[in-house]
Amino acid sequence: MCHEDEASANLKFGTVNYVNIRRAARLVAPSGAVEYQARYRELRALGTTPPLARRAARSAAYRETSVHLLPAGALGHVDAVVDVGANVGRWSTLLFSVCSPTRLLAVEPSVSVLPALRSALAPHHVAEVVPVAAGPASGDVDFHATVHSHNASVLQPRSNEMDRFYGAGWQVQRITSVPQRTLDEIAGGLPKVTILKIDVQGYERAVLSGATKTLGRCKYLVLEVTFRSHYEGDSGFPELHDVITDHGFLLRSFGQPFCRSGQALWVDAVYERIR
Repeated sequence: MCHEDEASANLKFGTVNYVNIRRAARLVAPSGAVEYQARYRELRALGTTPPLARRAARSAAYRETSVHLLPAGALGHVDAVVDVGANVGRWSTLLFSVCSPTRLLAVEPSVSVLPALRSALAPHHVAEVVPVAAGPASGDVDFHATVHSHNASVLQPRSNEMDRFYGAGWQVQRITSVPQRTLDEIAGGLPKVTILKIDVQGYERAVLSGATKTLGRCKYLVLEVTFRSHYEGDSGFPELHDVITDHGFLLRSFGQPFCRSGQALWVDAVYERIR
């Protein structure tokens, strides 16, 4: 074989390998590519800018915020956002990955998670941590710190029962007094609230009772609702739904319910104010 024929054969062999690799890649990777494109289209439909959408679409993590359940264009222009029950800031951080609010208030009374919350939101100059509990009136209130911080609440958890459903993490470690303010006081300086997220472990109705004015300026409400009592004195979905709709909101969608032993325990609900 002459050098020219050998070179042609090598080139052909390399081309065949390259084509085979391309074909194999299409067989192995299409689901990931398809899912990425679906997430990208979903985000763009919500109004997320192309640069943010390209980055956020790499995973489905942003869906933890439940903002993908909002109507088309909802994230195109976001005024203020209020995150009540911010914990370590994951919800707010994920929200920043898909939109650019003009201001964000992260309301969290738990002293143990405040350093992590402040660290998570430090890169976002429009974010402010408000280290209080939101509730029906101003003053001080007892706060039940649990083994897992995301179970902590003003209310007493049904620890033994919840441990059976979720595993350990619901036992109260200590009860401390924390400052409480109404949401109308906390958000009083915000002319508009595009998204109000409430995740306060059974204390939702108390928060809503101190948020009449804020709800009147709020476009979308995202909150966790339960179908089984998790805390002493908490309010379930039917009661909260009545309160929210009385404020002029329409239930738009549910997220994926969290189930155990064949029973739906909680779900994220998304409401839109229509009047």
